[in-house]
Amino acid sequence: MKDVPVIAFVDNFFAFAPKAQFAAVEACLDGLFLEAGIPLHERVCGAQFPGLGWEWDLERQIMTCPAAKFSTLQRLLQQWHHFRTSMTLPTVETACGLVMWYSAGVQAFRPHVSPLIAMRTKGEAIFSRLGGDKRQIKCAFTVPARQALDRVTEIFLAWDGQCPMVQGFGPTASWQVLGRVDASTDWGCGGFAYDGTVMYGFKHKWTQDERDLAKCEVRESSGVFEVLGACYWLQHFGKFSQAKRVQLDLDNSSAVTALEKAFSPTHDMCEGVNAARALCAEHFLCMRFRFVRGKEYNQVADFLSHDRWAAAVKCALRQFGAVLKRGGGQQSPIIF
Repeated sequence: MKDVPVIAFVDNFFAFAPKAQFAAVEACLDGLFLEAGIPLHERVCGAQFPGLGWEWDLERQIMTCPAAKFSTLQRLLQQWHHFRTSMTLPTVETACGLVMWYSAGVQAFRPHVSPLIAMRTKGEAIFSRLGGDKRQIKCAFTVPARQALDRVTEIFLAWDGQCPMVQGFGPTASWQVLGRVDASTDWGCGGFAYDGTVMYGFKHKWTQDERDLAKCEVRESSGVFEVLGACYWLQHFGKFSQAKRVQLDLDNSSAVTALEKAFSPTHDMCEGVNAARALCAEHFLCMRFRFVRGKEYNQVADFLSHDRWAAAVKCALRQFGAVLKRGGGQQSPIIF
């Protein structure tokens, strides 16, 4: 085995072990790397350590942006805010790295990575065709890319540099809070949050301002109403769901698509999407939005959106075996 290089290079290697087993695991790994002939650098032991651009504290379950990096990124974002139409290719590459790094902590911004990568890819294609100095390659902003950087800048400049550690969705990591929300054109919106034990519900009657916001040429837009409903859900249950994996189901596919992509070409819907993503960031939610068929799976929220609390309580008991309770948070008018 000594003649066969099993491990040639390791960029980042992390091993987690209970305190009682730590010494044995440490000795085992040191022996493994020594035998493989792999020199170690920045070797750190304990509950606090740097890695992947963050400072980690496993005891407090907090990840922190290093102070020097924090001030540098603030300065860069403030500079980039003035570039409204284009940026150089190296600057776009830096912006992509920044947003990817930031979205590891504030997971609400993961969808904002995609439009910036698309912008970078176009710039790289121009560079591969023309060659020369990368700094001379101009990458034009698309509307989604410019908006993505604006949203990241707005939240980052108000951020204190710390995030709770939240494991993302995976094969063995399902939702910790399940939410469903529905919006009706005749009364309002309503929904519930369920953590497997307790179920809370809310309902809200549309104000005239909200009805005016949803107006389009022919009638009120159900998509805008649905996104508004998601905003009210997040406002009402954000604190209840703080730093958890949350799945919010809606029965409007256009609203789900806009919320998942964090963008909509429809201005009023996009404003609602931005408000929803800001609430996700405020409460450090690992969020996913999913479409469900309303008739079969969204009955509880449908009753609430029509101001039928008693019917919603009966439906929740039948479908989930849970008692629907009022509460879970506070709400105030959503203002874009």
